[in-house]
Amino acid sequence: MLQRRDDEAGATGYGTESATAPRVPSLVVRLAHGSYRVARRIVIAAVGATVVLLGLVMIVTPGPAVVVVPIGLAILAIEFTWARRLLKQVRARIAKARQDYFSRYGGRRGGRS
Repeated sequence: MLQRRDDEAGATGYGTESATAPRVPSLVVRLAHGSYRVARRIVIAAVGATVVLLGLVMIVTPGPAVVVVPIGLAILAIEFTWARRLLKQVRARIAKARQDYFSRYGGRRGGRS
């Protein structure tokens, strides 16, 4: 591809593109990449927040809130660091509650023994 280069301009004013010259993406490519990242972040935030809100509603209404809220946090953790930290805290609390349950009841799953 021929490109105008002031430092190598010959009689015609055009030189061939150098293989060592860094290639700068065009404005359109940069904007498209930035728009994709922003759009992805918005979609992840909307889907994750919706799932978390549904889980919070399930605390009051019948439903598996204990399962749905961490799933919503996991979706948000794809893009947001604060959600990743909160998800780690939730996982730690669930693991502790599970350990306390099994240490108290000796691993019985239910029913009479």
